[in-house]
Amino acid sequence: VEMDVTASKKGRLWLSNRTGKRTVPQIFLNDQHVGGNSELQELHKKGELLGMLHAVKDTPVPDGTPKLPEIIDDPLEDNPQMDDLTMTCEPDLQGSIVVSMRMPKAEGGLDIADRRHHLVLYNKCFTGKAFVEWMIMHKDITKCATVEDALRVGNEMMKGNLFDHVKSDHTLENEDFFYRFAEDSPDGHKALNLPIKGEVSCQPAGAGELGKALRTLILKIYDEFLSADGRTVDYEGIAKSPNFQHYRELTVRLMRVDLNVSHEEKLAFLINVYNALVIHKTVVEGKPTSTWKRFKFFTKPGYIIAGHAYSLNDIENGLIRTNKSPPMSSSLQFSKHDPRLQFCLQRLDPRIHFALVCGAQSCPPIKTYDASNVDEALTGAAQAFFEGDGIILDEKKNEASITRICKWYRSDFGGYDDADLVGWISSFLEGEKREVCTRILDRNKVRVKFQVYNWDSNSKK
Repeated sequence: VEMDVTASKKGRLWLSNRTGKRTVPQIFLNDQHVGGNSELQELHKKGELLGMLHAVKDTPVPDGTPKLPEIIDDPLEDNPQMDDLTMTCEPDLQGSIVVSMRMPKAEGGLDIADRRHHLVLYNKCFTGKAFVEWMIMHKDITKCATVEDALRVGNEMMKGNLFDHVKSDHTLENEDFFYRFAEDSPDGHKALNLPIKGEVSCQPAGAGELGKALRTLILKIYDEFLSADGRTVDYEGIAKSPNFQHYRELTVRLMRVDLNVSHEEKLAFLINVYNALVIHKTVVEGKPTSTWKRFKFFTKPGYIIAGHAYSLNDIENGLIRTNKSPPMSSSLQFSKHDPRLQFCLQRLDPRIHFALVCGAQSCPPIKTYDASNVDEALTGAAQAFFEGDGIILDEKKNEASITRICKWYRSDFGGYDDADLVGWISSFLEGEKREVCTRILDRNKVRVKFQVYNWDSNSKK
């Protein structure tokens, strides 16, 4: 049974008193406290975990086993112990190694410098040889006594998205190849989710797990600062919110998130991250007030996700739209050698356009999405958008006035035939509006025009 105690003061108090720890996860096998993930992995390496699991399965639940629903749900009077009871994630050994490596060279850090190969200058990188030497020299931290050990751990760190070859062409080798930490890449150093200097990162989480935590915080922020209809946002209020500060801290974990998850998990995760990044950028950078500022807003780096930097355009057109060209461009978002291609969704769903919120008045309302019901939620988002002013019908003129989103992303909706587009939209209409749309289509004379897009901010006035 998994229980989230981050939203329960009583749960956090019980866990702290029972284990003496303020990090999560904390794992119990019936009434036996195993520890965190590091302790669990150590038991697995020693071959002891399987026997313990069999014992749990074959042994009646003993007295003293945590009764989780009672821990979480029962009311509890105010307790001064709870006022400063914050749970943090379990620190990561590989993250600790990176913190030590990124110290100045004079203080024992890795030799990170600008290096040139032929005519190309690569900023803030290190060589494979220097990495291996450092790992062995600091074996008290790294537990690496040999070149083989250093290469094994180093390649695990690469798989964990901590660093990469500067052109993503090599695994870690004991050679003079150039490598670079994610936050030192040309775009990565501008990202909004960089760790505080000297801060040890948390253990990597899957997109499902991290997405759930982010969604919980986003919902709290939305509940407080989003209008009832989801159309306007109080950005000034968000900037001062403790929940937003907690959200910013949590986004650091995006740097090492595991995107090897199901289609539904990745889809819900990316939609939520995109919408949250729009808010994050607006809070930090301000509302884009001109065409040029909007261009920079959507193309400048936003977050490092799974070791690579992404702009809003990268997330939408690259990851979510299965690497399609942005509007008014003939070039794919990612080139054929871009290492981020491996993370793109494999199926394009045009309904995503009514879930992604760009921060403008003409955008759809803001919601959050969960992997368990993302298909139904996307249908609901499209229905709500088109039942509103996403399509306006004039039966006398056989005319459909449609959101400009459908013009910009016309290829996502099956082609350039007007009747096909209106027919696709009609599947999300109900009642009289659907009947009117059907009658217009039956006449085979439908005329489509696209609405003017209102780029004014969805900020509360």
